[in-house]
Amino acid sequence: MKKSIKVWALICVLVLAVAGLSACGGSNGSSEESVDGLYDETISISFTTWIGYAPFFVAKEKGIFEKNGVDVDLRVIESAADIKSALMAGQIQGYAQTPDTIIMGLAAGTDAVQVLNLDTSRGGDGIVCKQEFNSIEDLAGHTVAIDTSGGASLFYFNSLIRDLGLTMDDFDIQNMSAGDAGSAFVAGRVDAAVTWEPWLTNAKQTDFGKVLRSSDQDPGIICDSLGFTSEFIRDYPDSVQAIVDSWFEALDMINEEETHDECIEIMAESQGMTVDEFNATLPSVQYYDKEMNEDFVGGGGLQELCEKAAGIWYELGMVKEEIDCSNAVDKSFVMN
Repeated sequence: MKKSIKVWALICVLVLAVAGLSACGGSNGSSEESVDGLYDETISISFTTWIGYAPFFVAKEKGIFEKNGVDVDLRVIESAADIKSALMAGQIQGYAQTPDTIIMGLAAGTDAVQVLNLDTSRGGDGIVCKQEFNSIEDLAGHTVAIDTSGGASLFYFNSLIRDLGLTMDDFDIQNMSAGDAGSAFVAGRVDAAVTWEPWLTNAKQTDFGKVLRSSDQDPGIICDSLGFTSEFIRDYPDSVQAIVDSWFEALDMINEEETHDECIEIMAESQGMTVDEFNATLPSVQYYDKEMNEDFVGGGGLQELCEKAAGIWYELGMVKEEIDCSNAVDKSFVMN
């Protein structure tokens, strides 16, 4: 009798152990996976304050994300370094930045695959110079103010001079932030500056300055893209697709006459601007809709830009080793 009781007790223990293991497996699946491929928790996307990201807030406020089956938290983090730290710590799943910055992050171990191009600078960035100069080549040997620590201005300038067979050594480079560079030019302390608005306009208003070249002549060089970790894309492609589709739907809503004004109000508020202020800056950016993404991302333009950035950062010594950006872009989500 005692032996029989012991046998049954052992059987019960084994049954409970198996049930416990099954329960543990079920718990992991329900918290991080869903049967339809959608991430069933909040997806956090971070970016800095910039009008190029404003349509995301239309997708959020107008329920587009929700309609497409994703719960999205939009986090504004002003420091690029803090965004990368949040991504590496698993606090966010995706982020938006310029492709050249994302490529720089790859060299530092940041895992990000770009799936969507959001916008491009359309005249908001550029090179200002004194009236006597008529080309970038003319600036060789003269003082050019530029932020040499990295970022869009440095990438833009090097992208242009690289195509001309020039390097930074051909200029008398003065290191300062983009805003300070514009201010220094307007004050007459340098011959040229790589800067952005309002310093392009301010330069034109001097009696000695002009805009030598602006980003409206070079679409797709200074742009912004959306990336997610490779693991998130692998595990939750439906969620990524839903967010990409939501961006396109938000742009459609912005462009529709019936909803345009309401969308502008949402976007202006997201940037801490009045509607008039937002409308004044809007011409300096062009949002990329589905057709433009099919052409630029699907056609390999974003990948080429990433490879160009990788080459420039390595040549400038910003990174110690050549950057492998072969997996930096997944164009499948804009081709559906």
